[in-house]
Amino acid sequence: MIADQFRGAVLDGFEHVDGVVALTHQSGCGWSGSDGANALLRTLRGYAQHPTSGGCSCSGWGARWCP
Repeated sequence: MIADQFRGAVLDGFEHVDGVVALTHQSGCGWSGSDGANALLRTLRGYAQHPTSGGCSCSGWGARWCP
């Protein structure tokens, strides 16, 4: 997993980064509106809006998007 590449010494140069988390869904392309997509979006919004969060990045490929 991509998040596994950000464990251990690789984060030593980033004092304020505690770690990286990968969040996925199983809804495939055009996933907007599915239960899995809605749960993922609620989770991402929660991370992004949390007062102790320094940032949130969302990547998408092809037909996938993050509203």
